[in-house]
Amino acid sequence: MDKFCVLLALALIVLSAEGSLQSRPKVRRAVSNSNRRYQCGIKKRQVEGLITNGLTTKLGEWPWHGALFHRKNRHAKEYKCGATLIDQNFVITAGHCVVDRESGYEVNAKSVTVDFGYVQLFSSSSHGQSHGVLEIIVHPEFEKDSNKHDIAVLSLKTAVRFSDFVLPICVGLTRSDESIRDIIGQQGRAVGWGLTENDETSTDLKLAILPIVD
Repeated sequence: MDKFCVLLALALIVLSAEGSLQSRPKVRRAVSNSNRRYQCGIKKRQVEGLITNGLTTKLGEWPWHGALFHRKNRHAKEYKCGATLIDQNFVITAGHCVVDRESGYEVNAKSVTVDFGYVQLFSSSSHGQSHGVLEIIVHPEFEKDSNKHDIAVLSLKTAVRFSDFVLPICVGLTRSDESIRDIIGQQGRAVGWGLTENDETSTDLKLAILPIVD
């Protein structure tokens, strides 16, 4: 599943670079010295005894998974979707998570925040950190009534602080011949605070093991 996310992220980044990002000013943000001590995709917290049928995960088990919120007002926010950290300043998420369902336009970036270092929604965590969004870049071919091209990159206002509990997933391929077909038939892992079998949003970060199909 991690490789699948990698390929989706790379596809969007390439398309964005060729299309909608050409007119955007280039901004270079240096990696902090503390963040340089960490490697993407390498978990620092080793967790044993996972339950196959998808129950609660543990803190640090999925350090690149974050919670995306829409702020209703100064004191209240609403959970919308999961997001994956790919760099200290960037995350990927689904396009429909940052597009208004009625108008089809991107939501105001100022109303979006992404939290990392949590396994329970709306609960405190000594390892948690929250970051505002500077810019939303939705796939140029995404449409609100379609599942195609449903992906977006978010640029964060502040750099994420890497730790044993918050790390980016890797987006670089290790072999030039890697492709989606390399992972078909394997078991993927999906995590999130999405709807459960009871049609309710789980407040605990859940994991499910799913087959990867063509």
